[in-house]
Amino acid sequence: MRANPLLGFALALGLFSIAGVPPLAGFFAKMSLFTAAVNAGLTPLAVIGLLSSCVSAFYYLRVIKLCYFETSAWVPLRPLTAGRGWILGGCLLILVIFGAYPTPLLHFATSMAASLPL
Repeated sequence: MRANPLLGFALALGLFSIAGVPPLAGFFAKMSLFTAAVNAGLTPLAVIGLLSSCVSAFYYLRVIKLCYFETSAWVPLRPLTAGRGWILGGCLLILVIFGAYPTPLLHFATSMAASLPL
């Protein structure tokens, strides 16, 4: 995190999204998955998934804590090139945009799921 703050921020934002922190896209993915499970009558499975999500969030947040607050040792990294920086920035932008406004992505996923043969 000290050697490359942009890369550290990207890692933290990605882990927050995977953990399901509300303003990011991962939250809406988990929410729609658990809502679909409850609507399908699979409430015990949704509860197990929610508990598993809480356990995994503990580990994701632990990685962020170790990266930002533990100062025991750090490995110097190669500098982030401009091209990779643009790609990383674009991915972070998509992550935040779909977290703030998930409707287009949800409509696309719903239409794709409806077109699958059962």
